This record gives sequence, C-alpha cells and structure tokens, in this order.
Amino acid sequence: MNGVFLLVSAFFAVVTHPNQPKAQNPNDPVYQNKPLSMWLKYLSDKDSKVRGRAAYAMRDLGPKAKPAVPTLFKMLREDPSPGPRMWAGYALSTVAPEDPAVPQALIQAMQNDTSKAVRWSTTHALSNMKPEPKAVVPELKKLLKSESPELRVNAIHALVEIEESEGMTPILIASLGDKDADVRETVAFRLGYIEDIVPTLRSLLRNDKPTVRAGASLALGRWGETCRDADIPQIKESLPSIIEVLIRKAMCAKARPKDFTGSARGALLWQYQLLYRCFRTKPRLYVAGLCLH
Repeated sequence: MNGVFLLVSAFFAVVTHPNQPKAQNPNDPVYQNKPLSMWLKYLSDKDSKVRGRAAYAMRDLGPKAKPAVPTLFKMLREDPSPGPRMWAGYALSTVAPEDPAVPQALIQAMQNDTSKAVRWSTTHALSNMKPEPKAVVPELKKLLKSESPELRVNAIHALVEIEESEGMTPILIASLGDKDADVRETVAFRLGYIEDIVPTLRSLLRNDKPTVRAGASLALGRWGETCRDADIPQIKESLPSIIEVLIRKAMCAKARPKDFTGSARGALLWQYQLLYRCFRTKPRLYVAGLCLH
C-alpha cells in the first residue's frame, strides 16, 4: 500500500512541475538560451552574420568562453568578412585579457587588416582591455612613426588609454607637429583633457613650426571647451597669447595661405567658443578671424 502511495506521489510531482529547469552545466554556460557548445559551432557557420553573432556572444560570455580562444584568433586573422573579424577582436579582449598573445594580435590587426572598421575596432578593444603598459607601449610608440596617418591616430588613441598620464603627455606634445591635420586634431583633442597643460601649450604657440602652433592652438581651444567653470581664470590668463597668434595668422593668411592650415581654421572655431564661454561676448578681433573660414 505504501509503495503505491509513493508511486502516485512521484507521478503527481512530475505532472505538477513539467518545466522544472535542469541544472546548468558549469562547463557549458548558457547565453541567450543557447549553451556555449552551440555558440562554438556557430563560430564556423557558413553565414558570416552567424559567425559574427557567435563572436559577439563570446565577447559577452567573457572568460566563460575560454574554449573559443583558438577559433577567435583564427577568425581575427583569416575570416573573409570584416564583421566576424571585428567581433573576434572584441571577444579576445574580454575572454582572454591575461593572454599576452591577445594584445599582440590586436596590434597586428590594427596595422594590417584590410577593413578600416576592423582596424578601428581592434584599437578600441586593445584600449578597453588596458594591458600592461610595458607589454604594448613600445610597439604602439613605433606606430607613431608609421607612414599611415590613420595608424598614427589609432596608436594615439590606444596609448592614451594604456600609458600612464605622466608618460603620455610628452608623447602627445611631440606629435603636435605631425604633418597630417587629422593627427594634430587627435592630439589636440587628447591634450584638452590633461590638467595643468595650459602653460606648456602657451609656450608652443610661439613654436617655429606652423603645424605645432596650429596643434597647440587647437588643444587650447579644446581644453577651454571641456574645462570646468573653476578653470576659467586660468584660461583667461592664456587668452592674450592665443589672440596674438590668431590675429597674426589672420593678417598674413592671404599673403601666406600655406601657413594657414585647415587645423588653424578649426582652431578659430574652438577658441571662439572658448572666448564666448569666458566673456559671454563676441570680440571683434575674433569675428575678423572667423571671416577667413
């Protein structure tokens, strides 16, 4: 009798809880209702969108997706489609951030991938994982001498995130005179967020190289645009030097147009905003400079 009762009780227990979840296998974690083992198969799918989605899943799974690392390395190097390569780079940075081969693979992709989107995404992935500076900074510094302006820009973005601030400032200052306007603007953008940089930039406004003066001018404008209200007194101290340089450029621009680069014109806009923020006015001298746009 007792045996029958136990059998009936067991039956009703199963009927009452038909959807009771199974215990998750710690070696096969689930992402969006699919186990890791299934996502690993998707990494080799014929459809590039499926492969990209699988690499995206590996990124979100992080260290739980360690079995995917060899495939992700191969995908980053060899996949014929940029989408999977892009997400493979991101995935490697989260799945195996301690693996010394990962930052080196990302730097290689920064330099050699045929897709601009992948070159930028691997730069971003490298910046986000923040590897040990000594492991990557020497390599990234070499890229600052590359013939490719895009690669120099990407190297600057990565260095700023990885290198210690004390070591980064002289690197940025040295790149202010870069021959490419996009590189100078990138340097200026980054310098604009460094504290106590204004005195250095003021001195560079009198540099012999027009490109350095333009870069310093851009950086001062960016610094003023992003600064706190408490910093405005320090900005005002710099304004006479800035205005002097810009007026001089405005006066000689027609006679020497090569000296008045696109970066210098961009600097006028930024610093016009700076002056307006400091004084809530529109100085006539700046209006004269702006007419050169």
